[in-house]
Amino acid sequence: MTAMATRVRPATRADAEEVGEVLAEAFEDHPWIRWAFGERPSRDRLAALYRLDAGVAGAERRATWVAEQDGAVVAAACWTRPDAPELSPATEELLSTQVPRLIGDRAERLAEADDCVARLLPAERHWFLGCVGTRPRWRGRGLATSLVAAGLADVDAQGAIAVLETSSAANVRLYERLGFVVRAELDPPGGAPHVWLMERPAAGGRGETAEAQVERRAVDGAAGQVRALEQRR
Repeated sequence: MTAMATRVRPATRADAEEVGEVLAEAFEDHPWIRWAFGERPSRDRLAALYRLDAGVAGAERRATWVAEQDGAVVAAACWTRPDAPELSPATEELLSTQVPRLIGDRAERLAEADDCVARLLPAERHWFLGCVGTRPRWRGRGLATSLVAAGLADVDAQGAIAVLETSSAANVRLYERLGFVVRAELDPPGGAPHVWLMERPAAGGRGETAEAQVERRAVDGAAGQVRALEQRR
């Protein structure tokens, strides 16, 4: 029997369970996850978190894509998009009750690290790539690249900026091939892993190189922060 070709498509609510399992398997050995949830994070705990965030909420927000092989989800990518619709009241309640329980006593350290990164994000409306992961046995087949490219097609259709963060030097090289450049590097508080913050400029922006656009926006953002501080004096 001939195997079916890989299919990349937007996720639906029905994919939530598989999305959670795929991303939990993909990220249980990731440096950021080990720092956040311990050296041996519970895969069930991770799967539940990813099921809610990338699976349930991601599908409602039209922000998650999946790659299927022979009808099974083997990779997934989840974005935060500026034009996302509001979540249903039922999903809002599900997230507000379940996510804090799953994060538990890690909430404060995660919030501090996230806030540190958030201060370096561009002021313009942008898409943020939260995660892209592939089951280990399916890696090396270009699935992550295909998933990110699917999201970037919508990004480019809107003429938007795309941003991501990664704690993997190998991922930096992968994302550079997709047009991202390093916007900043930082070491968040609490012993968190080193982070590369990367940006992909809007398509057709000003005729500048990607590096020049990112540098200009970083300088503009820093100048804006200085002006805001001066106004408070």
